[in-house]
Amino acid sequence: MKIFCEYCGTAFNDTETVCPHCGAPSSGVKRTASKQPKTIAELEQWYRDRGLPPYETTRFFIGVDYRKARAFGIYRDDRTGNFVVYKNKSDGSRTVRYEGTDEAYAVNELYQRLKQEIIQQKKAASAGSKPSARNGGSARSYGGAQKKETWLRRQLRHPIRSALLLYILLYTASSLFAAAGIRVADILFPPSEPGYYQYDGEDYYCLTDETFGQGQAWFIPEDGGWYGLAEASVPEALRHRRSAKPYYSGGLAEIPETLYDSEAYSSQLLEWSDAANDYLVDAGYYDYGGVTYYHATNYDSGDWYYWDDGCGDWVSSDDTPDSLQHGILAEDFFYTPVWDESTQYYDFEDSSIYADSYQSHSYSSRSYDNDDSGSWSGWDGDDDDSDYDWDSDWDSDWDSDWDSGWDSGSSDWDSDW
Repeated sequence: MKIFCEYCGTAFNDTETVCPHCGAPSSGVKRTASKQPKTIAELEQWYRDRGLPPYETTRFFIGVDYRKARAFGIYRDDRTGNFVVYKNKSDGSRTVRYEGTDEAYAVNELYQRLKQEIIQQKKAASAGSKPSARNGGSARSYGGAQKKETWLRRQLRHPIRSALLLYILLYTASSLFAAAGIRVADILFPPSEPGYYQYDGEDYYCLTDETFGQGQAWFIPEDGGWYGLAEASVPEALRHRRSAKPYYSGGLAEIPETLYDSEAYSSQLLEWSDAANDYLVDAGYYDYGGVTYYHATNYDSGDWYYWDDGCGDWVSSDDTPDSLQHGILAEDFFYTPVWDESTQYYDFEDSSIYADSYQSHSYSSRSYDNDDSGSWSGWDGDDDDSDYDWDSDWDSDWDSDWDSGWDSGSSDWDSDW
């Protein structure tokens, strides 16, 4: 039997636990979760009840028209009376997810995105990830500015604590540099200039790329083409600007045409792009060479499946095309993140593989390990509110007020949503 989503109005089967269009829970399914928020005030209370860090940390601003970069938010426009759901990207540009008079629909848009972010942050925290960035700005906060200042001054009065604080600050700075692809060694010993070098009778070419911020790559001519070198294979004298300068051949710094057209160059650009994108490939449906593929998780290159017409079911893919395993290439074949009846694809969530491998510990078709390897296993599949609680287990042990464990710097701020 078909039922209609009370949030977006889309018709879907009453056997579905969530609306396949917007992700809202089905009204026909009994849930253990508390009542889903339908107003901005209810969403704000839900946020508080989960014990989440302040808005400035999570970058989710409820009831706030936040204008700085890197933010999700919802507010009511006093001029028009419309409810606006938005995302501010890294460059400060804004994407409006929804603008209209339906408050419940608007709240559900941000509610679903916030839940997804909480699950992703929990998985990252359990894997030992440390915050790579702290975002400034002010909007609505749940206290702490004066408390943090008082705490800091108190620590500085104690020599041992001061030394420990200095160590932590240096460690955090190094982590920030590492997260940005910057090595401390590269600051003290800048990498070589791009161009040709001659060292010990051998020719080398140094390629740098500021677009991806991944440093430099080295190549040597071989059999009329070019061969890429691992960093360990590059002479130490050539790796740093001052020591490499005597070996600079004076050739042009522009990329040689023969290198530009080489497989080694293409491979290096692909590696830079993958690293800059944290090696992520979006979960969803792909059409490659007439074959339908489904990627069940966007956290690694595994978990690929294809539709087998012969057996009429999804089958694990042991030979996924290389183009689908790189985010910058896979986007050319991406079709849709969520199955709907208008596609020619078959719903992965109706398959036995999904039921056996993902349904008991997944969210929005993103799978999470549930083993003894130390990765997060807190999702129970019931969509209970407790799955989204952010308690002290996710905070640093030494000071939960200062370091919430939430890393908004790892979020995808360049996509529309």
